[in-house]
Amino acid sequence: MDGLNRYKKGIGERIKLLRGGRSQSAFAAELKISLPSLQRYEYGDRLPQGSVLDRIASAGGRSVDWILTGQEAGADRVAEDGPRYSLRVDPILQQFRDLFEFMSEEERKKVLEYAEFISKRKKEDVK
Repeated sequence: MDGLNRYKKGIGERIKLLRGGRSQSAFAAELKISLPSLQRYEYGDRLPQGSVLDRIASAGGRSVDWILTGQEAGADRVAEDGPRYSLRVDPILQQFRDLFEFMSEEERKKVLEYAEFISKRKKEDVK
């Protein structure tokens, strides 16, 4: 199993722990997500978006850092299945991710094209 799959499986295991004795159906309803989404998260097939991570952490009484790394914020080491980069996300980037989640594929492409246009213009201004 490669590193990313191990990482996703670790997150899934921690989500299962946070669910505790609740059924998947009840926990999914509490989180306001579909049952198949929760199942994909728990099996490590998908990673939850930021807004869903927040709800999972709140419902389970742990931090998002713990879900992602197995360690609370400020811990000295990262869990063995964790990434080797910072998990701190800029609030504006997080807001963008949350908005991006609800866009259609076509809308996402338009946003990316516009971002590339702005980036290219900035690079030309620097020259």
